[in-house]
Amino acid sequence: LLIIDMLEVVLIPDKKGSHCWQEGESIFGEFLERIILAEKMPSRVILTSQYGLPVLAQGRYDQRLREVTLKGLTEEESLRLFERWKVSIDNNETEDFLIRIIKIYEGHPLALKLIAGDIINEPYQGDIEAFWEDNKPHFEAMEPLARNGENVGSMYIIDERIRSRVEDTLERLFYSDYYAYLMLCMGSVLERFAEKKAWLTILCDAPTNEQYLAFATLRKRFLLESEKPKRKVLYRLHNLIQNVALEHLDKIEEDEENSVGLLEVAKTE
Repeated sequence: LLIIDMLEVVLIPDKKGSHCWQEGESIFGEFLERIILAEKMPSRVILTSQYGLPVLAQGRYDQRLREVTLKGLTEEESLRLFERWKVSIDNNETEDFLIRIIKIYEGHPLALKLIAGDIINEPYQGDIEAFWEDNKPHFEAMEPLARNGENVGSMYIIDERIRSRVEDTLERLFYSDYYAYLMLCMGSVLERFAEKKAWLTILCDAPTNEQYLAFATLRKRFLLESEKPKRKVLYRLHNLIQNVALEHLDKIEEDEENSVGLLEVAKTE
């Protein structure tokens, strides 16, 4: 079983209303066509993509392809998840705030998890109403779009909302815990699940207590995914968080280069 997640990152719109492979990424199409054309194929491949794939093998082998449209969680499922994430729903008003958020993000688990992480940590400490009031203009601006069904046939719109939520979370982390922000951005280069020790090593130049606090912050905010093979716990970033964090890392490195350049100019002068 081979799983290829977020295949949309190697696709670009064509001029015919669909998508094609980015330059240099046609290897994905060649690989998938070989699977489709093989006489016997005991393996299975699961692809996830916000966009429809280019036509494979001239569309002649549809019997080997099965397309499934994945939807978000229902209101009830989403509310149960919030409770599992220790978001306490005290009354009908706070429940209504969460339901409105669920509808905006169409029950997307990643968006809901990031929001839960924001609510239960500083500065809100579990206060749903305070979180809503702080983000009210942003949420109210998105509500009409969700009500009007603007996502129909345009899955990238909801994807952009999730990406925006990831950006908001990273910005909040930048101001509240810079070491955790650095660990997240620098950890985005890790391609596989890694042990806690590897994540701590990312901040090897920082005090030991700051390394542990940064790691704990990422866990508390649900920014790390984990798996437990053979009595070890390993951690990595969700692919979308990783992509956004890589962009932030590029900016950090660019700012450092500019700072060094300015310092050299100052010394010369």
